[in-house]
Amino acid sequence: MKRIATRGHLTSTLLFLLAIAGCSSRGRERVDRIDRLLTTTFRTDTPGGAVVVTKAGSTVFKKAYGMADLELSVPTTVDMVYAIGSMTKQFTAVSILMLAEEGKLGIRDDIRMYVPEYDTRSDTITIEHLLTHTAGIVDLFEIPEWLDGLKTDVSPRQLLDYFIDRPLLFKPGEGHHYSNAGYVLLGMVIERASGQTYDEFLRTRVFEPLGMGRTRVGSNTGIMAGRLRGYSLRDGTFENAGYFSITQQFAGGSIWSCVGDLARWNTGLLSGKLLSRESLKKAFTASVLKDGKGTGYGFGWNVDEFLGQAVVRHGGSSLGFKSYGMLLVDDQIYIAVLTNSHPMEGERDTHDPETIAGKLARIMLGKPVADAALTPIELDEETLDAYVGVYEENENDYRVVTRKGRQLYQKKTGFGKDAIYPLSQTEFFWDGPGRLEFVISEQGEVTHANWRSEDGKLYVGKRTNLSIPEPKHAIPMSDEQLRRFTGTYRSSFAMGFQVEVGDGCLIMRSEAFPTSTWYPESESGFFLADQDDVTIAFSNDERGEVNGFVMYRNGKEFMVTRTK
Repeated sequence: MKRIATRGHLTSTLLFLLAIAGCSSRGRERVDRIDRLLTTTFRTDTPGGAVVVTKAGSTVFKKAYGMADLELSVPTTVDMVYAIGSMTKQFTAVSILMLAEEGKLGIRDDIRMYVPEYDTRSDTITIEHLLTHTAGIVDLFEIPEWLDGLKTDVSPRQLLDYFIDRPLLFKPGEGHHYSNAGYVLLGMVIERASGQTYDEFLRTRVFEPLGMGRTRVGSNTGIMAGRLRGYSLRDGTFENAGYFSITQQFAGGSIWSCVGDLARWNTGLLSGKLLSRESLKKAFTASVLKDGKGTGYGFGWNVDEFLGQAVVRHGGSSLGFKSYGMLLVDDQIYIAVLTNSHPMEGERDTHDPETIAGKLARIMLGKPVADAALTPIELDEETLDAYVGVYEENENDYRVVTRKGRQLYQKKTGFGKDAIYPLSQTEFFWDGPGRLEFVISEQGEVTHANWRSEDGKLYVGKRTNLSIPEPKHAIPMSDEQLRRFTGTYRSSFAMGFQVEVGDGCLIMRSEAFPTSTWYPESESGFFLADQDDVTIAFSNDERGEVNGFVMYRNGKEFMVTRTK
């Protein structure tokens, strides 16, 4: 086993050295910066990832980091395959456009021409509506029955049954709502228009022609060369990801691939091997609603800007895996990042592929990015005090800055509190991408606390006269009082919750979220520890027994039903 692990590391290192050898001095500097950044991002004893960077079809950088299997101590190599989740959607979209160019369908065809069993009643849903998420179809993740059945193998027709009778959220073309269910329908359209299964079409028409020898539509039982293990991060500890059936993702997220094959995919698209330039342009163009508003989504890709130039990109996640791919259109720079870990909600994600890809894009564009640990400076307490206050970013969306001793903290509505550290007199950072920048007027008054994201987007926070909210304090509640809320609950945004009695509080456990602690503030209301603006309110049935609760978070309400 050690011999295999060593060979894998040698393969990655050799590819890395070959990439450096072919670079100019500026190119070598960028490759070195990328490697330094990734070496500090991925530890050698945790799940890792693989990265590829190409420019105009030529590979600039390709290397793997971290572990493919923690139990067998096997490191990752660049040819190992990962579940790429919703990056699958671009393959589905291109397959639709290939069939359109062959005259086997039209993107403005009514989908009932291919899936007549999906009765849209008086509404007309076109293939284009499905491609752009403008059909108004509910997402699978919003269907509790689908969440409860994730471990069961299903056919496309059985997936359709989950939403076949559910009403549309809006008239087709009048709104934008990301929907994996819509891509289930697209997969069925591909099968019926081509006469092949979704798997067969992609294998024979896309993967094999482009030389993507390690890419395939996933199977839980079939042997897959190079498949690595996926991990979840819960309470700061990695564990084996739970089981689910990849058939549940179908045309919205069932593909496995490696970074080299994804580079071949991008090069094949741009070189015209699969589609005409006109069809690819359609895919890379953001759709527009009936009222003229843009959606920022094309056919299987998000379409927007990155540091002033056009970019098409998409992320993906599957149990134990996360992925991200982006193409800087003007410079033809393509970046793909695949990781074999997925944090539970609320966990810090130091391996986030989107964040990593953004940093690599900045390096490739010659922009500054921190590729080593940041060192804070010291500011006096008078300066720190000037920043304390409440800043409004949007209606009912605030960022609160507080001080304790010589340490500043920031807390955004609906999120936990973070310590922030000064890089300069006005610029602060914390564990995550982006920066918090305080703006000072000519009169010396602090007027704004603006958040600038990794890709340069600015979110303005205007200082208000609101007082710093007082922290909530728990009221006493006996174990007997707390026990009436215990039990099993189910929601539309997680597979389930188990509520137990803690020390004067409730402990909530879930397969999809980290364990959380809730303190009583009234007879039926509780607040979340460290995030006291996140609350739950329990409700009773006609017999006075607890039948569920409503969670209030960041201005949104989530209904949760008691099942036991």
